[in-house]
Amino acid sequence: MMRRWDPLRELTGLQEDMNRLFETVTRRSTGPTEAGGSWRPPVDIYEDDGSYVLVVELPGLEKEAVEIHLESRTLTVRGDRVMAQGISPESYHRLERQYGRFSRSFALPSTVEQSRISACFKNGVLRVILPKAAEIKPKVINVVVE
Repeated sequence: MMRRWDPLRELTGLQEDMNRLFETVTRRSTGPTEAGGSWRPPVDIYEDDGSYVLVVELPGLEKEAVEIHLESRTLTVRGDRVMAQGISPESYHRLERQYGRFSRSFALPSTVEQSRISACFKNGVLRVILPKAAEIKPKVINVVVE
């Protein structure tokens, strides 16, 4: 499949890479589990013929701990990963997983049919399906010879 070169897509990718780089540096310096800290679950976004698909890794969370909001053309995924109850922070020898509230927001293209957005949560992975509106799908126009 051939894809048209889009310089804005490359700039967006570069910006996301830089954000991840700075986030990693910040996370190392502040530690992963500061009280009140936040974390950013990894997200993959891909496109197929009929929709855009957002895949969010949320290991250890239950469906009830995740919220999805749609306002205008902004989709926001929020949640909270809490530490196990009954275990004091002093009891840990190593604490690498991140805890606390998270929030990820995504600007949706105008081509998404917002009334048909759906989501499913399975094995700690949230999958949000963003169907494309029918009018943006490629259409073949037959030429009539007179």
